[in-house]
Amino acid sequence: MLGSYIIRTLLKDGYDVTASVYPGSNTDMINSLPIRITEGDITSDLPYAELLSDCDYIIHVAATTQIWPKRDTKIWKINHEATLKLAQAAKTLHIKRFVHIGTGSSFSPKHLEFMGNESIQDYDDQFGMDYMDSKAAVQHDLLQWHERERFPVIIINPTYMIGPHDSGPTSRTLILNMMRGGMQGVATGGKNVVYSGDVARTAVNALTMGRTGQCYIARGENVSFSQLVSYVNKSLAVKSANLIAPYPLTLGVSALLSSVARIKTKLQSSASRWRASVRQRPILTQTKH
Repeated sequence: MLGSYIIRTLLKDGYDVTASVYPGSNTDMINSLPIRITEGDITSDLPYAELLSDCDYIIHVAATTQIWPKRDTKIWKINHEATLKLAQAAKTLHIKRFVHIGTGSSFSPKHLEFMGNESIQDYDDQFGMDYMDSKAAVQHDLLQWHERERFPVIIINPTYMIGPHDSGPTSRTLILNMMRGGMQGVATGGKNVVYSGDVARTAVNALTMGRTGQCYIARGENVSFSQLVSYVNKSLAVKSANLIAPYPLTLGVSALLSSVARIKTKLQSSASRWRASVRQRPILTQTKH
C-alpha cells in the first residue's frame, strides 16, 4: 500500500523511479506506471553498486510487519540486518538522502489523550514482539550512524495506515472482513490511524525537506477499535458487529493464535529444509550386468 502510493507521489513530483520488489510479489498496483521494476531479495547479497548506480535518493519501505508468531529470526533479518546492509551501500555510494520508513510503535507512551512526539526515544518493549523490537533497533542504529558519520538519514514513523493501492494483507483485510460480516467483536484499546497518502507525501517531502538524523511521526487520529468499526460501518454503509470482547477473552484468543502461528512456522520451516535436502541429495542408479 505505502510503497505504491509513494511511487505515485514521486511520479507526480517529476522523479524518475526505480522500484525494487521481492521476487514473485504482486505488482498489479504498479505494473502500469512509468517506472523501472527490478526484483531482489534484500536478505541476500544484492549487487547494490549496480542497482543504485544512477540513484540520488532511497526511500526504504521494505519490511515485514509479522506479529504472529511474536518471535521469529526472519523478522530481524529483514527489518534490521537487510536494512543496515542497504544503508551501508547507500553510504558507500554517497546517496544524497536515505529515507527510512519506521513505525510509530517505536515511541512510547501512547494513549487516547496523548499523541506522543519524536522526543520520546526511550522505547519500551511492552509487547515482546520482534517486529517492534527490530524496527526500534534499526532506528537506533541509523540515528547512531548519522551522529557518528553524518549519514544522511531521515526516519518517517507512520502509525496504522489505511488507504488505496493496497496489494497485500494489511488494513485492507480488516476492512474487507468488516464488509463481509466476518468481525464478531472488537478488543479494548485502539490505534492511531493515518491516511497512507499523507504518509507517502511525508516520505517524498523528506527527500528535500526536514533535518537529517531526525524522526518524524506521521500520525492521524487516535481512535478506539470500537470507534474504528463505527467509522467503517458508516462510511461503507455496512453493519459489522461492534461488541467489545472482555480483555481475558482477547488475551486467551491471542495466545492461541500465537501458538498456532509458531507451530505453522515450524512446520513450514521443516518442510522447506526437507525439500532442500531432497534437491541436494544425489540420485544413485544401479546398472545390471
